[in-house]
Amino acid sequence: MLVGAQHSSNKVNCIVCSFCFQFIGSIELQIGRKLYLEELGISADGGCGSSGGLECSSSSEKIRLSHDTIQSLMEGHLQLPYSENFPLPPVVSCIGGCKEAYYCSKSCAQDRDGQATILALRPISKDDEITISYIDENLPYEERQLLLADYGFTCKCPRCVEEAP
Repeated sequence: MLVGAQHSSNKVNCIVCSFCFQFIGSIELQIGRKLYLEELGISADGGCGSSGGLECSSSSEKIRLSHDTIQSLMEGHLQLPYSENFPLPPVVSCIGGCKEAYYCSKSCAQDRDGQATILALRPISKDDEITISYIDENLPYEERQLLLADYGFTCKCPRCVEEAP
């Protein structure tokens, strides 16, 4: 099973929509980019053991892929088994041609003057506060706060206030 979650290291290791932060491209592109950046020494992972207790092998135990294989992954010439079961939106380049921002759709790529569109799941009253979640809200309190530290604030939503030690 393949699972993806937004994390601050995704800004370097993965290609995500610059507006909605959804993974874009293909599984092969994401893996190829990560391997390519590791090859260059630019990975944002922080080394072994930084992935919440998951172990990784030492560099002497890693099987290195050739540059051509990595390039083929990134360019879509190689397809990994079952990756068609996990489609990702295509990569839409920045309308302004900056070559630094990528989007999942033309609507995300349009100039929004810093505004976002939010779909309401229930009626909104005049004085209701509208919030969005940057993380998985089902995580335990400590994990949520740790992930939110990357965004530079402490969450004070009703649930976090209630669960705070």
